[in-house]
Amino acid sequence: MHKAMWPLMGMVACAAAAWGAPAARDPYIGYVYPAGGRQGTVFRAMVAGQRLNGAREVYISGAGVSATVVGYEGPGGPLNRQQQEELRRRL
Repeated sequence: MHKAMWPLMGMVACAAAAWGAPAARDPYIGYVYPAGGRQGTVFRAMVAGQRLNGAREVYISGAGVSATVVGYEGPGGPLNRQQQEELRRRL
């Protein structure tokens, strides 16, 4: 291999490492329950997802809808039998 190829291979290796580096872990909303409400009313909804701890603002696309962060409950873990039955009843 020519000596001139080593710097090129080093640059390719660095570029590959940078391309494969994980991106910043942004908050992710998995679901909102209930999914909506009656137009012109105020209602509470639970938002669940990942990395939501510390959220202070809500961004909503579209007009006529606003939201406020009330609190954070923390990870819930798997639902127990009673919680599963209550969720099925509500759905």
